[in-house]
Amino acid sequence: MLSPHTTHLAAKKPTGIMIIGDEQGAPQVLGRKRVSYTCDVHEIFRESESCHLLYEQFTTKFGGIMEVLFELPDFHVFCLRPISGRYIAGFGKAYTLKGDSIAPMGPNDIRKTAGS
Repeated sequence: MLSPHTTHLAAKKPTGIMIIGDEQGAPQVLGRKRVSYTCDVHEIFRESESCHLLYEQFTTKFGGIMEVLFELPDFHVFCLRPISGRYIAGFGKAYTLKGDSIAPMGPNDIRKTAGS
């Protein structure tokens, strides 16, 4: 496989993703803003209309390298759908994310999460 994490994604098990603020712009590296999600994984098969549309969009944006990648037999495209998540706005500013809702996390919520 092209990438080690492809096997995990292809198993269609929930996976985790994180987007985190740049270290250079943070007054304290451990207090950076970040959002993490647990996501359902679905492969977008090459033969599908969705994959053809993505191919066109990616090729327009990123150029010829996408033609090379899409031709590789071990290149796969996956869709990640968020199930739940957490947004950290800094120290003492944690929120749970579920559907369209966002709720502050208190000390008891954090203890429960740490214990799981």
